[in-house]
Amino acid sequence: MVVIFLDIDGVLATTKQFYMNREKYQSNNFLAKELDLWYPFDKKCVNIFNEITDSCENKVVLSSDWKESFSPTEIDKIFKMNGVKAPIVDRTSDYSMFDATRTKIRQEEISAYIRNLEVKNYIIFDDLPLTLPNFFHTNLNEGLKQTNLKNKILRKLNSFQN
Repeated sequence: MVVIFLDIDGVLATTKQFYMNREKYQSNNFLAKELDLWYPFDKKCVNIFNEITDSCENKVVLSSDWKESFSPTEIDKIFKMNGVKAPIVDRTSDYSMFDATRTKIRQEEISAYIRNLEVKNYIIFDDLPLTLPNFFHTNLNEGLKQTNLKNKILRKLNSFQN
């Protein structure tokens, strides 16, 4: 079993989606309007994420700031609407740290989850510059579509099975 810590912005949704016309997107998609979802995920990033999650037994844990804006039921609808196969089965706890950067908070949330649940095999996808083991840094423009990133991730997942 591999735990996949997932950020959304910069991983599944790229700058192309961020800057699309939100009113047009919502007017063409009833569920997006109902959830006040501003943009869809990048289809190529979703396809790569589906390939990754299909390649191993996994548990997807939401570490994204989206966990603060959407309920688990809403996240499930958003993932289905965007074609993500693997469900979110858990989320990291929200840490409020005085005078801390978003990066430091995200890193502590993931670290605490790993410690508290004694997670051995995990990977992390995020566009923030985290300094944790098994971390795959994505950039806002490409997300999971970055050249050779999928192959690096699959090699790491393979190493857990050996």
